[in-house]
Amino acid sequence: AVQLEEGDYPGQYNMLENNSFNYTNSSNYATDWTRYNLISSDVVTGGQMKITGSPDKNGAVYQDVELKNASQDDTYTLSCWALAESMPEKRATVSPYWRHYSVRIKVYYKDADGNSTDRVAQVSEYNHYDGAWQYTSGSFNLEHPTDTNLTPYKIRILLAFYRQCNTAFFDDVALFRSADVYDLSDGA
Repeated sequence: AVQLEEGDYPGQYNMLENNSFNYTNSSNYATDWTRYNLISSDVVTGGQMKITGSPDKNGAVYQDVELKNASQDDTYTLSCWALAESMPEKRATVSPYWRHYSVRIKVYYKDADGNSTDRVAQVSEYNHYDGAWQYTSGSFNLEHPTDTNLTPYKIRILLAFYRQCNTAFFDDVALFRSADVYDLSDGA
């Protein structure tokens, strides 16, 4: 993708395609996003991705971003707006049965032999007690927790409305590679 800008400084480049859900196919499904466990009426409406909750299903849309020349030292920032009358989060002993309303990030890695593995890098939960539009933003790195020899090759951004009732709307999703990251844990 090409980004043309005018000004003294370049802006950040959003790595996601159709991040504001402005483009749809003939069924009004968001282009560049993959549907997961959604019903036919979960479509783009008013420029927002609608996901209808179901207490026995994990509903979501996701987009994969291929990485070139990535390292485990790379840091990214993800942000997203969402609106829902959701049920309180409920953790279960088996993760697919958690009830939540969130943005999830999964990082995929390859080893020297081309074998693939993945890990959930971050989950940003929305406040289930607030039925107004909410914004979440957070940074994450590509560091694998146990193997520094793996090479990150893909990031999956997942807009999740798992085991919920009612309806959620997502909009203005952004993924940026962070140029400068500061570690303030040393008291600086």
